Formats: sequence, C-alpha cells, structure tokens
Amino acid sequence: MMHDEKHKQIVRQVVEAVNGNQYGDAIGRLISPQVIYRHNDKAGGANEWVTNIRDSRIAFPDSRLTIVSQTLEGDRLITCYQFTGTHTGPRGEIPPTGKRVEITGVVTTRLENDMIAELDEQVDEVVLAQQLGLGDEPPGL
Repeated sequence: MMHDEKHKQIVRQVVEAVNGNQYGDAIGRLISPQVIYRHNDKAGGANEWVTNIRDSRIAFPDSRLTIVSQTLEGDRLITCYQFTGTHTGPRGEIPPTGKRVEITGVVTTRLENDMIAELDEQVDEVVLAQQLGLGDEPPGL
C-alpha cells in the first residue's frame, strides 16, 4: 500500500514540476533518464518528454494540468488529467490562435527504483484541433 501512495505522489510531483515550469528538473529525480516515453503515436525517451512539455509550454504559456483521478492497476498507475491553456504561442507549424482550450488526457506510468520508468500519454488531439478552430485534422500537434 505504501508503494501505491508513493507512485501517486511521484506523479503528482511531476505535475507540480510541469505546472511550475520546472519539468527539466524532474529527469533524474522523478523520471528515469532512461524512461520509455510514448505520446499518442510518437515514442522516445527523456529528451522527447522534455521537448513535448517545452513545446506545449511555448504554445500555451498559461497552461495548467489538474489531476482528475488516479487508479492503480497492478504495477501501473493510470492518471486522468485536465489540461487548460490559452494558445498564444506557436506549436510546430500552427500559429497562435488566441483560443482557450480545455482537454483531458490519460497518463499510464510504471515505476522502477522510485522513479517513472515508463510513461504512456494519450491526448485527444482531434478535440484539441477543434477547440483551436483547426477542424478535425490536427496538423503536427
């Protein structure tokens, strides 16, 4: 049971680091430098995670993650979150729209040695594209 609470606390600390714009500090402290990171159809490691968060913070500088729920299934923690922010910066080839978005996402994590060793994130990019006024085809979100 203590391990379950530790897992939840580590994910909450990562969310706090992202919200506080201190996400780079999470690598090696909360997230393994060898993390396996998947975001929708993209895969990579720690560098890709940092790049994705950095790019999101550039596009949505006022963004905020809020944990909605956390459920443990075996050695995996499923965290549902809400992302809110105003699109005032570029994201890839998408210029700022000035629109406020509110989307949900799901992150599944697995720990090794009290650090996140695997992080699988799913975000509905079609809903995000619709809220940004881009239609149903998210170009490079």
